[in-house]
Amino acid sequence: MEIRDKCLAVLRTPYFKRVLLENSIFSLVTGWLFYRSFIAALLVFLMSSFTIKRKIQTKIDNDRQFKTRAFIDLLQILRRLSASGLSLTQSFSQAKKEIEMMYSDESAWIRQELVLINTRIELEQSPVGALKELGERESINEIVEMSSVLGVLTSYGGEISVQISKLARSITERLETEQEIYQLTASKLFEQKILFYLGYAMILLLNQTMPEMFRVLYLTLTGRAVMTGVLIIMLFGKMLGTKLARIEV
Repeated sequence: MEIRDKCLAVLRTPYFKRVLLENSIFSLVTGWLFYRSFIAALLVFLMSSFTIKRKIQTKIDNDRQFKTRAFIDLLQILRRLSASGLSLTQSFSQAKKEIEMMYSDESAWIRQELVLINTRIELEQSPVGALKELGERESINEIVEMSSVLGVLTSYGGEISVQISKLARSITERLETEQEIYQLTASKLFEQKILFYLGYAMILLLNQTMPEMFRVLYLTLTGRAVMTGVLIIMLFGKMLGTKLARIEV
């Protein structure tokens, strides 16, 4: 039952079809370039199916980082508005106008979420519930933390504008640090992809310049073993490089 639930969760993600298409293209190219065989492409596709869950999770993490950057923009606006003396509700209301100027696309995630937050403020006179739901839905712990602190501030009073400014500054600095680490990791991972597919380009180039030699590699058992060994080395190098490039935050 648990395995079936996990499989269904993967199938329901919006990234499943995209990852499936990417794996299909990769399998066709690999099967043709290394073996000149559709059967080999099918085998590669079956093997690549074990990476679907990991690739989907990577895309989810990338999407979360994109949303985190947008939330940082909102925090910076809130920090400035709170420091100017505006109340919590006024800061969110005014932030909506500035976010709309920064993100001209009406379908932008941060614009849609800010509309929901302001709607909840009109009903509940507080953004705490909306922020908590947003943080839990997007798995961004800093938003959940912000909702908890704002809940305490609105309950016990005090210099709310000053505390909000401090809170926004603290969370912004933390998120910006995570973003810097993520961008560094992303650049390293991109370099690993370039190096990996450079091997494909070299094989294709050698195949075009020395077709007679490569014909032997495709037609004999020894040649197929050599190409399999090359592919395994390339995949192992990519996997090792990716593991070394990742930095856990």
